[in-house]
Amino acid sequence: MIWRSFKAELYRFSRLTWPYVTFAIMLVFVLLDGFDVLGLSLGYIIKGHEAYQSWGYEATLAFIGTFIVVSIFCSEFSKKNYRNLVSRVEEKYQVFIGKYLAFVTIILVINIFFAFVTTIVYTISNGWGNISVGLGIYQIIRLVFKNTIYILTRLMFPMIFAFLFDSDALVVIIYAAYNMLETFTTYFASLYRRDYILEFLMKFSTINYPEFTLLETGLFDNWYMAFAYAFAIAMSILIPLFILRRKNI
Repeated sequence: MIWRSFKAELYRFSRLTWPYVTFAIMLVFVLLDGFDVLGLSLGYIIKGHEAYQSWGYEATLAFIGTFIVVSIFCSEFSKKNYRNLVSRVEEKYQVFIGKYLAFVTIILVINIFFAFVTTIVYTISNGWGNISVGLGIYQIIRLVFKNTIYILTRLMFPMIFAFLFDSDALVVIIYAAYNMLETFTTYFASLYRRDYILEFLMKFSTINYPEFTLLETGLFDNWYMAFAYAFAIAMSILIPLFILRRKNI
């Protein structure tokens, strides 16, 4: 059941139109900036080995990931067809695990795709840079997995909302409101110099703060941050499973 759910979800997602349109638009921006068609480089040349990091896709993909969550998880409830997928209680969990594995795979593949595209475009345009190819590739692969973990962490609340509410639009609206609240909280924390709150929020924020970006500080530099990310991912799995167990489908 897990493998069948996994394959079915990947196939269903591949048949959607909006992901291709969204990523095509993002690809156009990469090409325009990579070859400096609009002349917006401002004198700073991004080399191929640093292109993926410089673009900062983690925040953008975290936002797009909300719609991926809705598409994979929430749509089954909103369309009232989840019961067609299971015949026993145990199959609820198997279907969920299959869906979650498909979700992780999609996020990882998207990260790999944009890492590959940005690296190729900027290498052709501006050269590789003064770093060995092997080390550069290693750093890019490391960033891909860091970004994937970060995005899964950021999507904890949409995952939970998807199982609490049966409306696709409601999940997106509530998560958008949460992000607005987060932004205002971060602003007022900086205004009143609550540094401990500010640092924590910036670690998890969807906004790119240069001095606190995930790619610069690292994902597991501190044990408490490693625990926080692991906790967020665990909760995005365990809480939906608990809700699913009690949900009448």
